[in-house]
Amino acid sequence: MKSQFRGYYPPSTDEYATLWAEGTVILDTNSLLNLYRYSEGTGLQFLNVLEDLKERLWIPAQVAREFLENRLGVIHEQTSAYEKVREALESSRKAFRVPVSHFKRHSSLDAEHLIQLFEESLDMVAVEISVSEKGHRLTVEQAREADAVLSVVTSLYEGRVGTEFTASELAAVYSEGAKRYAADVPPGYKDSAKGDPGKYGDLVIWKQILQKAEGARSSAIFVTDDGKEDWWRIFHGQRLGPRPELVDEYFSISGKRVHFYSPEQFLREAQSRFSLGLTEETIGEVEEVSTQSPERLKHVAERRLVELTARRENLLKVIDRPSPRSRRTTELRSKRLAEREGLLQQIETLEAAYSSQIREAASQGHADAESTGLGMRRIQSETRARLLRVDQGLAELDEAPSGIGSQHEGFLRQLAILDAELSETAEALAEYEGNERV
Repeated sequence: MKSQFRGYYPPSTDEYATLWAEGTVILDTNSLLNLYRYSEGTGLQFLNVLEDLKERLWIPAQVAREFLENRLGVIHEQTSAYEKVREALESSRKAFRVPVSHFKRHSSLDAEHLIQLFEESLDMVAVEISVSEKGHRLTVEQAREADAVLSVVTSLYEGRVGTEFTASELAAVYSEGAKRYAADVPPGYKDSAKGDPGKYGDLVIWKQILQKAEGARSSAIFVTDDGKEDWWRIFHGQRLGPRPELVDEYFSISGKRVHFYSPEQFLREAQSRFSLGLTEETIGEVEEVSTQSPERLKHVAERRLVELTARRENLLKVIDRPSPRSRRTTELRSKRLAEREGLLQQIETLEAAYSSQIREAASQGHADAESTGLGMRRIQSETRARLLRVDQGLAELDEAPSGIGSQHEGFLRQLAILDAELSETAEALAEYEGNERV
């Protein structure tokens, strides 16, 4: 069964050994572009690993072209990060100042002093950002004339780049791609929104890999920073390995196995097999950079948007719902109004009974007719006293503060903060969708 459905099984121990002993090592575009995103030390260690595997390195022509076309954009992306950090700093300033300002008249909390301390701390951070930005811009300007990453990558891949497709070959790939994408056949169909011909970039890379496999008949390690499901078999958010269709397609061309690694997985496995002296800090940074890719950030933003929307809906329900004290007050007032209505009816009934008793006593010739109704008059008096107490209680309920004013104001402030975060998350999501890496 394994030979028929090999894509659903991980490589065997022997297949892993063959992959790392003689397999062609292929990096995708973002795995190379990430060299500009790493710190200098991490980038150097990654390049050292590639140097150790130099004799087996190879990249499709499409990867080389995308790398050369997009490297300046990635360099600029690093520069624009300073503006985003500065915006986050100012957002923090406002987020702290506004709620703390509400406690300026607090008995023991010195709001003004806290705000001042916070502002001074943020000013120091702002200075650090500016100094770092100036240094980075200087480095970028120097890199335009002497790009160390470009120089090393060029040397590593000299004579190790595949042949570009001709116009007719590209047209054939695009035509096949339209059919594959319509049927969700990997890779590349998740890029359909990019438009023609950019959406077929991943398929061109894959087709060039297959062309290489057909000629070399060798196994291959494919290192990709693309985490989408049109490359990986994903179950409950976990990547289980390459899409089975891709493993089978590669095997049908070469008779060999292909296996995928993310950049951090590639480094970790290389370290395990060759003891290259890589540090956990290096591997951790590579993983962090991959985690921060627009594709993954987009998914994080989407989940955050759903979470914030649910929290907002729940908060609106709380705002619209009467407070427990308000409900208790309403219930107590209803009871007292019902009691008052009952007392009024009792008084009316007693008045009628008293008048009837007086008339009856007078008709029977009693000398002191009114004295016969003294007991009933006492009951009337007690009932009126109870009515007065009920009226006083109602007045107190109407005059007492509800206690929900400040609470309601607090809910509204929470709603304003949520709305601001929702807006920022929606903007970030739009940015990730519009600026996904190559």
